[in-house]
Amino acid sequence: MDGVKGRTVLVILAALVSFLTGCSAAVEPVVPTVRPTLTPSLSPFPSPTRIQPTDIPTPTRITPPTVTPGPSPTPLLGFAPTPQFMLTPTEQVIIPGTLRIEYFASDVETAQPGATVTLYWAVRGVELATIYRISAEGNRGQSWSVARAGSLQVRIAAEAVSEVQFLLLAGTDASNVNQTLSIRLVCPDGSPINPEGDCTAPLAITPGLVAQQPFQQGLMLWIQSQQRIYVLYDGGEWDSFPDQFQEGQPESDPSINPPQGVLQPIRGFGLVWRTQAGVRDRVGWATGGEFSFASDVQGNASVGGRMTIREQDGTVLEITNGGTWRRISP
Repeated sequence: MDGVKGRTVLVILAALVSFLTGCSAAVEPVVPTVRPTLTPSLSPFPSPTRIQPTDIPTPTRITPPTVTPGPSPTPLLGFAPTPQFMLTPTEQVIIPGTLRIEYFASDVETAQPGATVTLYWAVRGVELATIYRISAEGNRGQSWSVARAGSLQVRIAAEAVSEVQFLLLAGTDASNVNQTLSIRLVCPDGSPINPEGDCTAPLAITPGLVAQQPFQQGLMLWIQSQQRIYVLYDGGEWDSFPDQFQEGQPESDPSINPPQGVLQPIRGFGLVWRTQAGVRDRVGWATGGEFSFASDVQGNASVGGRMTIREQDGTVLEITNGGTWRRISP
């Protein structure tokens, strides 16, 4: 019994060995593979695609409105500079104890109506001052706000009479100093303007003889009371010369032969005609002889002012020291 069991065990062991051997021949040995190393790789990001907006409106350029000149607005913020010619401060600062006028003068002492004069001034104690034109009634008229020192050109009114006045005021109405400047008005010859406001006041009348001669482009006059010869040219201009002819001198120049129908002037007229430059060319030849008559002569144009002479036919000749003459109907 025991032998049978032992054989049985051996048979089982042999079968088991044979099975295991067959299995080992059929199964491939498993060789472990080296574990791969993890190498990080950066994949590129996709390129962004530009998206063109379709719902955004195109901006519109806004043109600023054209500024129309007008009063300067008051700025909301900051400082708005005041033009230099507008010297109108809202408050005048006076330095105590220093307010005074250094000077206030003009470039002339006398002037004619319609002339332009220059005023000069200087003040202390304030930065600004005011110059007023004083009317004939004594009231303040046109005004100029000015710096504390400087000059100003002012035109005198053509209708002004006697004198013009200007007032320089420095300070305020409560505390100020002022000075008045007067400029006397005169006629072109320096004589005072008459109360009517012109230079045609009655002139002194001097009776006497007047000699006259007509010429191609004007005439000549000899005024006995002045011992002077006036040459009046066509066109309204004139010259005057002292009468230097003396008795015994040649009355004419025999070498001068006038054309037919005209004459060479003689004596005093001839001496001026021959010797004074330009007279002969401007006035031409005499067209008639000289003649004399009694006349009242007013004024003396050769020394300034206005002169009138009444001709034989009653026409009045007016000669002014401005270098002009004219005929006035009687």
